[in-house]
Amino acid sequence: MKKIYSLLAIAVLALGAGNAMAQNLNETTTLWGQTITATNGTTQGSDIALARDGSGIYILGSGAVKSESDQILYGTQAVTPGTIQDSNSGSNSLFFVKTDKDGNLLWAVNSTDGDFTANSCYLAPTADGGAVLYLLARHTLSKQDRPVTIVDANGRATSFSDWGLVDGSNVYGAIVAKVSTDGAIEWTRLITADTTPATGKTALTTQAIWTGGLAVDKAGNVFITGRNVRNLYLGDVVVPFHNDNDNPANGGSIFLIKFDANGNYAAHLTTGGEATKEAPLALSYKNGKLYLLALVNGIAGTDVTLGSASVTAANANAAITVASLNPDLSVNYLKYYACSLTGSALQTPFIDEINGTLWIAGKAKMAVDELNVTTGSLARAALLLKGDAATGELTAGRAGTTAQEGDFSVLVNEDNKPYIFSHVLNKPLKVERLNAETLETEDQAELYSSSSDVQGVAADGNNVYLMFRNRNAGASIDNAFSNAALANFSCFVAGYKLPEKVSTAINSVRAEGEASLTVYGGNGVANIVADKAQTVEIYSVSGACVARVNATAGRNTVALPQGVYIAAGSKIIVR
Repeated sequence: MKKIYSLLAIAVLALGAGNAMAQNLNETTTLWGQTITATNGTTQGSDIALARDGSGIYILGSGAVKSESDQILYGTQAVTPGTIQDSNSGSNSLFFVKTDKDGNLLWAVNSTDGDFTANSCYLAPTADGGAVLYLLARHTLSKQDRPVTIVDANGRATSFSDWGLVDGSNVYGAIVAKVSTDGAIEWTRLITADTTPATGKTALTTQAIWTGGLAVDKAGNVFITGRNVRNLYLGDVVVPFHNDNDNPANGGSIFLIKFDANGNYAAHLTTGGEATKEAPLALSYKNGKLYLLALVNGIAGTDVTLGSASVTAANANAAITVASLNPDLSVNYLKYYACSLTGSALQTPFIDEINGTLWIAGKAKMAVDELNVTTGSLARAALLLKGDAATGELTAGRAGTTAQEGDFSVLVNEDNKPYIFSHVLNKPLKVERLNAETLETEDQAELYSSSSDVQGVAADGNNVYLMFRNRNAGASIDNAFSNAALANFSCFVAGYKLPEKVSTAINSVRAEGEASLTVYGGNGVANIVADKAQTVEIYSVSGACVARVNATAGRNTVALPQGVYIAAGSKIIVR
């Protein structure tokens, strides 16, 4: 056994040599860049992700086209035709494309009818190399003869006609679709909502569902979240709501729904109690746990519940609320971070667990009172929070001081230093390396000379792939790729090579029921994060066992001299 670990250590060190010292981010290089445009309209991205079988990159978004003669283009290649539009109904056409890692188009899935809102559509790769889509869709024109339709890469159309339509209305629903690594639609599910008028109203509730996040585990189970102000229907399954508000844009419940890998309904969970508004913003799955990010406008002194957990609102302001759940939707904790600012919001939201640390990011008007972190009166400023994923307790945070600024998508390098992607409107898109404790910027580099926001980040070793939005003529990536003059905002995707490896976590996603273990280095210690009690052995690079730890569930630390070690099959660096 000692010989095996010694050989592993040598191999890991050979691959990771030079990464113990942080590299200069100005050494970042551009690999490629590409536009996604509409011939007569705008485009906006939803997300970008790497196929887990290494076969390429998935890109999801939509374009607001004007007519059926319009097209959405990936570079110069048409990927989505236009759809009908009139004065009563917009038409954002869906694009879902796969490229190789050099940005070359492999195939495209598209809509032919229906209205898809980019910032309400979600993408998650699956362990078999495919992907799951979670889409907020509207039946345009309310015509049964023009149902919402998605066409896969093989030209096979899937239409959704059982929409609960009412004459003269544009009704919203949600679609969950599994797409194979070759672009074939394997299964779909339609979630419809009751259109009964709100209490005291006569008008139909044409939008009673809002999507809020998607996650997939290694076994292929699919988890979605959103908000509903009326009952939702999945065949014979009814997902209820608890807060009937006279204005359907507010009120309602947060819901979570689980499907198995074949798209069969497995379970659901909703919030309870009293609140003015509950809005889920993001969902992630990592190492056997779900992490839900939401904003809750509470009623001072009243409770909001999720499963067996509850929190009490401090006031009526929108406050960041976080939950950790198990795959069976039982709740580990529900945390409410009181906010003293009114009119609070959190846009381009992000939540993830990385090596036992919980990261939350976005652009916001927000105060987090327990950390004394605030954006002040700025309507949209960068916000970054750090916490303990095992407990939900916050440990650090920072807020920007510039208007129209945002932080997006935390990654870490092999020394567990965080990276964040940030921008100020119409100013350079940047990558920043931060101090892990203070969150202060230690180094940064410009990636694109002008951007409005980042819409997705995916990492593969040294390579990082970004999707962002812009319309400024002449804006460029490293002077190697620049866009021509654009009449409207358009989506851009680009690949970069960073001077050191980054990832969303050292450990990969684990199957439901599989033990979760993360080990990473720190200042004079090795950190062990386990989902249950287990023995963890730490080895020197020579293969000698230097520590055997009876770890308990949660976070554990063991003091070690400065150096490089092997634990849980990964290299760790103790500083």
